Amino acid sequence: AMGIDYQVGFSLMIENCVIAGFPDGIRRSDNDGRLFLSNTDFRNLSGTGILIDDSLGVGAFVTIERCRFVRVATAISAANHVYAAVRDSSFLDCSTALHMATTAALGHGIADMHVERCVFLRGETVFSTIATNDGTARIRVSNSTIVSNVTLAQTINNGGDGASGVYTYGNNRVSATASGAFTGPVARS
Repeated sequence: AMGIDYQVGFSLMIENCVIAGFPDGIRRSDNDGRLFLSNTDFRNLSGTGILIDDSLGVGAFVTIERCRFVRVATAISAANHVYAAVRDSSFLDCSTALHMATTAALGHGIADMHVERCVFLRGETVFSTIATNDGTARIRVSNSTIVSNVTLAQTINNGGDGASGVYTYGNNRVSATASGAFTGPVARS
């Protein structure tokens, strides 16, 4: 069972909702387009809160603002040609807060997420990135508070010239988080 299974259509906007008690919250797969979420709560989900996978390689654009994720196994998972912005949101008691990946089938895929002014509390892994073959999976974090988590960042490169990383603008507050570190600072352009 799933809260919302969005497979057809160019644009979907979800506002002021509560998605609770499902295995998964929202799945958006195999289509290009836009997904906008604001002021929405995800609670007590045993799977993924928001799953975005553009395995067709066209490009998915996702904006998440002022959302709350409480006791969700994986709050947000995005793979393959996904460009996401997460702002002013909170993550409490999540096994994995944010996960970005590229898969072997698409080779040069990009999964790119920008995170601003978010709060991450009492989770296991805050940021996870996996790049396969020549793909790029990265998360950039700015002005966020990260407290009492087990692992800050987990990055994996699976072959090829791919790049996996979690980068900071240097203005985040991290405390009582046992292991892991940012890959490095965001490069100036």
